[in-house]
Amino acid sequence: MDTWVHTYRNSAWAREMHSHTYKATQRRLTHRLLERAHVLVGCAAHDDQQIYGWLCGETHASRFCLHYVWVHHTMRSMGVGRSLVRRFLVDTERDMPGVVSHLSDIARSLAMQNRVRIPQLTCSYRPYLRYNPMLSVDPDVEVAL
Repeated sequence: MDTWVHTYRNSAWAREMHSHTYKATQRRLTHRLLERAHVLVGCAAHDDQQIYGWLCGETHASRFCLHYVWVHHTMRSMGVGRSLVRRFLVDTERDMPGVVSHLSDIARSLAMQNRVRIPQLTCSYRPYLRYNPMLSVDPDVEVAL
C-alpha cells in the first residue's frame, strides 16, 4: 500500500490535492481496492522477498480494470510491468477492453487520448485502455468502451 500511496502522489491528479487530504483518502481507497481486487507480485525466483513490481486489478463481465501497476525503479524498462499485465490478462482467460482507474504518468502514456493499444500483449483482442477513476470507488459503474 505504501508504494501505491507514495508513487501516485506524483501523478498530475494527486499533485493538485492538499497533502493531508490526499494521504488520508488514498490510503482508505487503496485499502478497499486491495481487499476486493487481485494482486500479482513479480519477485526474484530465489527470494520472494525481493519484489520487482506488483499489479492490482479486477475483471468484470465485459472489461478488466487495472487499478495500479508499480515497478521498482531499478527494474523499469526491463519488461516487469508488461509481464505483470500480460499475466493478469492471461489469468482473466478473456480478451476484453480495459480501463485504468489510477492514471499515473506511466498509465497516461499507455492510455494517452484513451485510444492507444497496450503494446506487445499476447491476447488477440489487444484491448484499448480508457481512464475512469470512478471504478476505484464503484466497480459496477458503466464504462463506455
